[in-house]
Amino acid sequence: ADVPVYCNLFLNDTIDDGLLSSGLIPSTKHCLQNLLLPDAIVLPSSATVFAQAIEIKSRNICGLDVSAMDLYRSHPTYTSGVLVNPDSYRALSKPKEIWHFDLGNPPEASDQKFVDFEFTKDGTFNAVLFWFELNLIEDVKISTRGSFSNGIDDGDDENSDDDDDTIVVSSLTPSLFYLDGEIKSYAKHVVPIKCSHNTVAMQFSVEDADYMHMMKKDASFPKYQFSILADERRASAYDAAIQRQMAFLKKREGYANVLDIGSGSGLLTMMAARAGADSVLACEMHPSLATCTRRNVAQNNLSRNVNVVCKDAALLERGIHGPHEGCNMIVVDLFDCGLTGEHVLYMLEEARRKVANVGSVVVPAAATIYAMGVEAYTTEIDGFDMSAHNKYRWDSKYEPVEMKNVKHRRL
Repeated sequence: ADVPVYCNLFLNDTIDDGLLSSGLIPSTKHCLQNLLLPDAIVLPSSATVFAQAIEIKSRNICGLDVSAMDLYRSHPTYTSGVLVNPDSYRALSKPKEIWHFDLGNPPEASDQKFVDFEFTKDGTFNAVLFWFELNLIEDVKISTRGSFSNGIDDGDDENSDDDDDTIVVSSLTPSLFYLDGEIKSYAKHVVPIKCSHNTVAMQFSVEDADYMHMMKKDASFPKYQFSILADERRASAYDAAIQRQMAFLKKREGYANVLDIGSGSGLLTMMAARAGADSVLACEMHPSLATCTRRNVAQNNLSRNVNVVCKDAALLERGIHGPHEGCNMIVVDLFDCGLTGEHVLYMLEEARRKVANVGSVVVPAAATIYAMGVEAYTTEIDGFDMSAHNKYRWDSKYEPVEMKNVKHRRL
């Protein structure tokens, strides 16, 4: 047998940002029924889920409205790794306790209930933010609520009384569940939210809701686009560079025909049009993103000189998709954490060969890659030698990383 004796202590760490999705309840139930003594200690002993109604929308960026993107936030399940800070969302209600799971006696089946949320602010209700608190044993608790500098807005102007004894973890984050559409909310109004779980996932919905807009159901929509839009310093740098290059081209050649490779939300396209481009060819291969580009350009009244093409940039043809005289400026933001992983150099080469003029300028003009040797090595954690994990660090590909979250030594 895998377990030769019945155990009197059960430790379960099959927990993710959504609490249930890694199988916490089924695995606990199996062990309680087959492997544990009747009076066994279960760690964690219980879990409590909290949630609040929020508005999460793309703000104006450098004076440009990119709200057409927001209808594509929908996701069939919760999204984890949510950057929760006061600028990324607006809390429309105070947090409320939704579920309490006694893991010594876990639920046997699905459950649902309606929880009344009293709204504290006017806004557009389009998502539920939820997190959980694990009671390990007695008064030892951990929470995914968020750190002090990256914490949950309590939905009120007054500070809430936090439990100072609760340990906030950094390896797990709050999660978001998007509604099927956007609902206009008003302060002091009460909205019953249907909260459901099937022991492996949680869902939130509003029955018979009067939606202002319905979310677009496109599972292929690249959600990283919202992280790009949230990076205002990146956008401001592009805006300044585009304006400077536009002035240079107008002085040197008297005109500026711009090609935007991978237009995404259309932000760089609109920056170029606003800066005075004679024409802008926005090329985007993803159909939903191409639609977002068109809508954002239109609602910013910049359509006159903009042509949006849903096509692979490597297949563009001069005179068919762009002006006969060609483009003398290329803007591109297809960079990953390793700079070239999205084939940006190939795209630029094809653009120069097919639709760009000799001597055309590019934003960004250049890139420099820096490297540094480091030692990232796990040794001892709480007195235990964990070095056996290190042989599994290797990967043939690079990956994005926040070095402040990785214990390392510069070499």
